[in-house]
Formats: sequence, structure tokens, C-alpha cells
Amino acid sequence: MQKIFNSFKFLFYVSFSAIIFSACGGRPKPLPVAPVSPQPLPSVPVSIPTKEPNLNPNPINSYTDLKILSYNVWGLPNPLTKDQKKRFDSMPEALKGYDIVNLQETFTDNINPVIEKAGYPFYLRMNNGNFLSLNSGLTVLSKYPIVKRDFARFDDCTNSDCLANKGVLFVRINIPELGDIDVYNTHYQAIMAKEDLRIQANKNLSAFVQKNESGNLTILSGDFNFANTDLSDSKSRSLKDFQSRFNPIDTFRTANPGLPGFTSDPSQNNYSDKSEPPQRLDYIFVLPENRGFLGKEVNYKVEIVDSKIVFNNKINGLFLSDHFGVSTTLRIHRLK
Repeated sequence: MQKIFNSFKFLFYVSFSAIIFSACGGRPKPLPVAPVSPQPLPSVPVSIPTKEPNLNPNPINSYTDLKILSYNVWGLPNPLTKDQKKRFDSMPEALKGYDIVNLQETFTDNINPVIEKAGYPFYLRMNNGNFLSLNSGLTVLSKYPIVKRDFARFDDCTNSDCLANKGVLFVRINIPELGDIDVYNTHYQAIMAKEDLRIQANKNLSAFVQKNESGNLTILSGDFNFANTDLSDSKSRSLKDFQSRFNPIDTFRTANPGLPGFTSDPSQNNYSDKSEPPQRLDYIFVLPENRGFLGKEVNYKVEIVDSKIVFNNKINGLFLSDHFGVSTTLRIHRLK
């Protein structure tokens, strides 16, 4: 967002840009990622899940509910955020009660006590920063074991985003009686005018998903900065590109076709940038079961139970972040 850019530009670019760009040729080198085909994921038209999905004739009558949260916590290094200690003091209790929590902007180590007090038995904070750049800002908290992890750094950046190792964090989580699921947590380019960089990030994400693809239930979530300002979801060129590549199920829009879903709203949140309109920036997507992956028979059906904008009211007198969060409950029906 623009105010993040302005803050970083003032406090970091003036002090460190000469060092960073001279030492690293414009930015630190990305982490090595095995080459994969940049082609879009195979996909076929998907039937959007409903409250009563059309299951196969003889399903096993069992399912697992997964409650997922995606939340940009506005954890820039002090003093780039306001009231960080007070906000973070209230955050652990708010983060409880989910099965999987994907956090963005966990740049500061002040987030560590939040992670510990939230009480999740499994977590991964991608703390890949160094003297010249911030870490990715990505953290995953999980009720269930994380059995695999991977990270891909974005190829391109601009302005303040070049001061962080932004990219995509992948975890494979083992759910009892369901098996493995794949979860991706990301934070895209923040400057709203840079749609070309978000489209490039879509390409990076598509290649990364193909690299890890095994036919599991797959969730893509995070602060995508797909800035949409009304119900049409047509303002963002990068969102349209994302939809064409992944054919995803947009969980909030599926559950709430008549609600805007703003996660950055200066008319409500005093921390949000007053120079920008209310926008939908944060998303939880599910890849369709019938996306054409070869070699593994689909044995589950996804139902969107609900999806909500959360943390859109003050807690202990303060909003927890300059963003609101988005929460989705998935019901995974086991067919065999």
C-alpha cells in the first residue's frame, strides 16, 4: 500500500539503498528454485461448491472442517507502524481457534511472542532476512503437523518491496483422517500501479505450485494486493490474470456474492491509508478438485461453509492492523 511505500522510502531508502543496490546489483539474489514449466496449471471448468454439494452416489459419510485465517498484521520494523506493542499484545488471543493461520508482514521479531502465546503446536516463520534486506514477512501457524516446506522468491520488485525477500511460502500439512493438504501463503507487490509485477508474481506462483503439485487439496491465500473497490472484482488486471491461470474458487466471493469484502477500509480503520479508497486486497482461494492433475484420483469434495471479514472492529480500543483479516471454513468431504 502507498503508505507502506512512503514509510519505507523515508526510513530505509535514504539510509540503505546505496548499500543494497551497490552490493546486490539492485536486489539480493533470489533463493534457488528448481526450473519448472511456466505454463498455466491444467484446469477444467469447476462447479462452485454450495451448502449441499452434489457428492458421488455412495460417499463415505464423513468430513473434516478446516477453519483458515489470512491476515496482514502490519508488523513492519518500528517505528514504521503505530501502536505495535499494544496491538500485538491483543493479537495472540484473537488468532486462536483456527486450524491454519497465514500471516503476512511479520517482518519484526516482535511477532515471536505473538506466535508463542497463540498456542499453535506447529508453526513456521520464514525468517530469511539478512543485513541488507528484511525477511519475507510470511508466517504459518498450524494445529496439525507441517511435513514439508518450501519457499520461492519473486523474480521482480520495485521501490520499497526490494528491501524485503518477498515471495511465496509453501507448507504441506498432514490432517488426521484426511491426509496431506497444500497451503501457500504470499504477499504480492504493494504499489497499486505496478500491475505488471503482480502478473509476474502470478507466473512465479503458478510455476511454484506446479513444482509442488501432488493432487492434494490446495489453498492459496495472502495479501495479493489485487485491489478491487466494488463488487464487480473487475478493477484488478492482475486478478483477472490470476483467475485465468488457476481457475480458483474465491472462497469469500462464493460465500458472499453481495458483499464487497474490503480488507483495507480507511472509512472504518484509522490505520488504513486515507489517500486510498476501500479495497479488497486479501484473499483465500481453493484450487478446484477437478483441475486435471494426472496420477492421483480425486478423493475429496470441497464445500465452502462460510467466509468472513474478521478483526474489523477494535479490540481493547485498537484495530489490530491496518488490514482486516479474511477467514474461511472449508468442509472437506471424503469420498472414499
